Amino acid sequence: AGDFSLDVRGQVAQVLGQIDQTLIQIGSSRNNLLQILIFLSDLNAITELNELWDRWVPQGSAPVRACVQAGLGKGCLVEMVIEAAVVS
Repeated sequence: AGDFSLDVRGQVAQVLGQIDQTLIQIGSSRNNLLQILIFLSDLNAITELNELWDRWVPQGSAPVRACVQAGLGKGCLVEMVIEAAVVS
């Protein structure tokens, strides 16, 4: 997330928006996501993550997902690494 002053819900929303922009830039879409690795500073935030995730991910096209707890540095509550197919 770019704004560490946001709570976990705000940071997750921001990162999902960044993923959308990246997918546009590479000529892909949410339907072409292959996998997402999610790093949370606190796994107790999984409820907030799942609420936003369920609204964001295309129904029937959910990529493989793994969530792990990690020390992300001061203020950073979430990071995501994505892998997506690009259809030409």
